Amino acid sequence: MNRFDIHVNLRAFAGSRRGKQQRDVTPEDMAQYFETHSITHSLVLYNRDDYKDLEKLSTLTSTKIYGVQCLFGPTQEDPTDIDTIPELDVNVEGRSFLSGGHCYGVKFASERGWWKRGDEVQSGMCYHKDKIVRKVLDQLPKNAIVSMHTQGTSKPDNTSRPMMLTVLATKYTHLKFIINHTGDYGPSATIAKPSVKRILNGEGMSNLLRHVSHRMIIRGGLEATQWYHNIFGDMSCCTPIKAALARDYDQWCAGSDYPFSENFDINYTNERKMFDKYTDIPDDNAVHFFETDVDQLMTERLEWHQGYFDELKEFRNDRKEQQSLSKER
Repeated sequence: MNRFDIHVNLRAFAGSRRGKQQRDVTPEDMAQYFETHSITHSLVLYNRDDYKDLEKLSTLTSTKIYGVQCLFGPTQEDPTDIDTIPELDVNVEGRSFLSGGHCYGVKFASERGWWKRGDEVQSGMCYHKDKIVRKVLDQLPKNAIVSMHTQGTSKPDNTSRPMMLTVLATKYTHLKFIINHTGDYGPSATIAKPSVKRILNGEGMSNLLRHVSHRMIIRGGLEATQWYHNIFGDMSCCTPIKAALARDYDQWCAGSDYPFSENFDINYTNERKMFDKYTDIPDDNAVHFFETDVDQLMTERLEWHQGYFDELKEFRNDRKEQQSLSKER
């Protein structure tokens, strides 16, 4: 049975987080984590300087590893000039590229990295507009994985909403996009749970707005995974809201965000238990997405589209027939 953890972090994510010292995850730590939670496949995020640790990890575990190199991630201390493109070692033979045989793609982290625009340093980027994103994507070979951090906020200027990725997925149909956290990072949606009593008393409307906004962001991300052949959902940092919404979709997978999840006393097994209350986790679909050529994924998704519209047409015809019978009576 496949058990796919679609979001773990190797090595260079040590430091203070939420007031706690984040420990440095060694290859040995990661291998033990995989064994403890019976993980058969995993997307492993790493920084370029730590590729040797990714190689070492592959020798310590039987878990299938999909390494994804972080670009401009949360551990960079110095701003990165926007005109500087990271040196990419592209090898289009088979599915191996970027620094070696265990790397399958790259990750962008809006609101986590740093960009220099002139003399001004800014955090975050607009995924579908930023020129450095497109420069990097232009260099990636077919079937490359592009993992993108998304963070739930309903503000109009939020640049990391899941739907932003659909613009890129439309342009780069040969690449595979992963929506990290499917729009909702951390326990924020749970915190925003509205109090019915307060709402009936005319209070708590701001919490209600946040709650509905989070649901819309998550639902939007899940809709994108269902309609686009090259978008898949990373449902790490699960909340009851996410788990309940996920049951209507099947192009997503659970993830732990290890070791960040330790700050919330969460691990991969706990994440799965939360989903199990609402739906089955489509681990096999995740393996299929990662292992199948993107052209075949498009063919399959178009077949799904056709089936959907055929059902819709049948529904409309049935409704017209019922309306016609009503008029005759």
